[in-house]
Amino acid sequence: MDGEATLVTGGTVLGTRVDAPGEIRGTGLQGGESHHLVKGSVIVIPAGLPHWYKEVLKPVAYYSVNVDKK
Repeated sequence: MDGEATLVTGGTVLGTRVDAPGEIRGTGLQGGESHHLVKGSVIVIPAGLPHWYKEVLKPVAYYSVNVDKK
């Protein structure tokens, strides 16, 4: 909705830890694809695909919709 950042999707999660069932966190990603996001950008991240804000140039405000596969 607002801001500017580089979001990386895919790749291998580094420094993993499990916060909750199905919630894997890490310290970063190795590899993956970089996406430069600005106000008005839309990106779809498939369930289970690693993603990480590599660089935040301006504070980011975003809207997220998570769909559970049940």
